[in-house]
Amino acid sequence: MGDPLVSVILPVYNAGKTLPETLDSLLAQHFEAFEIIAIDDGSDDDTPAILNTYANRDPRIQTLSPGRQGLIGALNTGIDHARSDLIARMDADDFSHPDRFGLQYSFLQTHPDIALVSCLIRCFPEAHVGKGFRIYEAWLNSLTTPEAIAREIFIESPVCHPSIMI
Repeated sequence: MGDPLVSVILPVYNAGKTLPETLDSLLAQHFEAFEIIAIDDGSDDDTPAILNTYANRDPRIQTLSPGRQGLIGALNTGIDHARSDLIARMDADDFSHPDRFGLQYSFLQTHPDIALVSCLIRCFPEAHVGKGFRIYEAWLNSLTTPEAIAREIFIESPVCHPSIMI
């Protein structure tokens, strides 16, 4: 594979319980021209071993272990190592629909006036999602135009960070 069309920034901290499912959802993408930059933010569980196992199986996965930096530091480290101008975000306890990257990439290619694209979200596990989070989910999913996002920018982040491509 040549240079990736999308760099996925995946900060990880003590995510051994959820990381395999997250990585499996990324590797199941129908759009395959991406790299995953997984930044281990000083984990002391089995996260490093999981990352190494997956990186040994798929050359698109690059692991970095800069030590504990916190979320912002880990994100910036990942961005510094990105080989693509397009950045997709993911968290180590989330899943992505298999068409996510393809749809987001295509949208950004055909709409050069748009800098960021997000997608609808679903909170899980359903049995543990309370009323407040359901309201938040519905609010996020109602913001489907640039105008709606701009209108709500000062209420709360109008896009779910691990669902964006920028």
